[in-house]
Amino acid sequence: MGITLELIADGGDGMRFMEDLCTMLERIAQREGVTLEAMAPGATTRAYQLAHQAEVPPALLHECGLHRAQLVPRGSTTGRICTSKVRVDTTRDPRASPDVILKTYNYPQRWVVWHASGAKVPLDDMLSGLTPPPD
Repeated sequence: MGITLELIADGGDGMRFMEDLCTMLERIAQREGVTLEAMAPGATTRAYQLAHQAEVPPALLHECGLHRAQLVPRGSTTGRICTSKVRVDTTRDPRASPDVILKTYNYPQRWVVWHASGAKVPLDDMLSGLTPPPD
């Protein structure tokens, strides 16, 4: 069983966002007591295999779908906010819906919105992997 991340829209600095999501998923896995083993990265993809784990923990399944970032690319001289998207998916779980935007990460304002509930949490708390999904 594994998890894949794919940068599907890079409006600017999308790889930075993908790296932040990778770190977040690794921390969630650690919190859940599972180990994610990184596979060989592609140009716009990252893949993980769950070590000694038959099923993806529910906390990681909650992350399957589209993640959208609004950020100012590094080195920008205009400060224009760009949008990038990363799809998080499992290799086997048919329950995951890879085309639903789960969260929007607003880097300039430092918050994240869960679209299903409208809950808003600090960006750093979300990226730490310690913030569980809202009820």
